[in-house]
Parts: sequence; structure tokens; C-alpha cells
Amino acid sequence: MVIASPRIHEMSNKALLEGLSHFTPKFFLALDFPDYTVRTAQSGDEVMQALQLRYQVFYQELGALSLGETTDIDGFDLIADHLLLIDKKTQTTVGTYRFLCSRFTERFYSETEFDLSAILALDGEKLELGRACIHPAHRNSSAIQLLWKGMTSYFSACGARYMFGCSSVDSHLEPYFGMIHQYLNKHHLASASHRVIPHQNVHAWVNLDAILDDAGERKAERMVPSLLKAYLKAGSKVAGLPFWDPVFSTLDYFTLFDQNDITESYARKYNLATA
Repeated sequence: MVIASPRIHEMSNKALLEGLSHFTPKFFLALDFPDYTVRTAQSGDEVMQALQLRYQVFYQELGALSLGETTDIDGFDLIADHLLLIDKKTQTTVGTYRFLCSRFTERFYSETEFDLSAILALDGEKLELGRACIHPAHRNSSAIQLLWKGMTSYFSACGARYMFGCSSVDSHLEPYFGMIHQYLNKHHLASASHRVIPHQNVHAWVNLDAILDDAGERKAERMVPSLLKAYLKAGSKVAGLPFWDPVFSTLDYFTLFDQNDITESYARKYNLATA
């Protein structure tokens, strides 16, 4: 069943929170590890744990504009699945990912920033990733790997060929925006048929011009945020110009992964098939 929700992003915060009482998960996924459990939220109360963690990280820690609200929630949270990283000692949610699968929805968060016509026209199921975060006390490579194991298990469960989402470059890197952009364009740009168009003239907001020599390229590569870098190492591409998000003060790149382009090392690590 596909859920059509053309006005989902226009609901009030109060209505969204009330809507959590009717939350229905799409897939049940549970992975057990020595210190953590990775599983999908099965109730509105469990989704709320993810929303509270997101508010703590995105607003309190990273300083996003709260617009008077105290919870990080939007309409997509009601139709998504939410992956939870749960600390076994405290039974608290310390990491999360949001998933929107094309088997269940025709609307994606990325559409609020980009024209996705070229992507949605591609054959095959699609999975949008978003709102990934980890509590600072658990922010290490081990926890990140566990979330990725859950993410790749979910990717297989929904039978998707493509994964996509908005990968953010934070405002503290603004002096290097041009360098990072030129590096991504040179080494990780999607083919012309797999590109998107941002819903704004990003050049009116930030300067993306830069001339890179070899030293500049190496510096730009180091500046690429770790999550985006991980996606690129797995075989993902950036699909054109970014979008400037004034709420989160981030430069958002639409990042597209085609399972046919997965690198062999990541296919072995996460038990994903290669073309």
C-alpha cells in the first residue's frame, strides 16, 4: 500500500504529536549485539524517543533554529520507519535513522529541497535515509557500524535498489564550502541522468567557487563530513548542486546510492549483493 500525503509537511506540531498515537511500523527488524539492540520502533512512544534524541542533537547540541518548538518532528515521521540504537544497560535510545520506502509512500523529505523527477522515474524500489544521529556519549565507530548494519538490513528487507537522502555539510565548514563542492563535483558527481535540481538558487546563499590544486584537493577530502564520506566510500554519488537549509544552517547534498555501484569492500562488510 502506498500512502499519498501531499500536505504532510503542513500539519501543525500539535497535530503531528497527536498523530503518533496512530503510528504503524512498516517492517519489524531486530538485531542483537553485546551492548546494543538495533531495531525498528513499534509504537508512537518508541518513535518519540527518537524524536527527543534528534532534538537534543540537532537543536541543543548543533544549534539549529527551533522555531519555537521543542521536538524535532515533521509529517514524514508518521509514515516512516524509525531505526533505534538502544543501549542495553539503560534501555534508552542513543541512536536513530529515519527510513521512507517507496513501497509505502510517494512522498519524501528530499522533495522539500529538490526536484526529484529524474530519481523517482528510475526503475526499482527506493529508500530514503534521513535524520541520522547518535547521542554524543555513544558517538563512536562501533555504534555507527551497528546503525549501518540495521540500515543495510532494512534496505534488503524493502527490496530497494536505490538509497538516497540529504547529506549535510555544517555551517562551521562554510569557509571551505567552495573547496568541498569542487572536490565532490570532480570525484563523486552522479551522471547527468541521475541529477536533481534544488528549489533555490544556492549561489545566492553561499559561495561555492574555488580553484583546487593538489594540496587543496587533499584538504577538501579531509573536510568532507564523516557520514557523507562513508556514503561515498560505499559507492554513492552527489547529484548536482546542493540546497542551503536555513533552519539547520547546513549545505545539503542529495546523495544517491545505486546497489549496482556498491564497492566490493562494503558489499562484503554488510552482506549486500553486487551487480
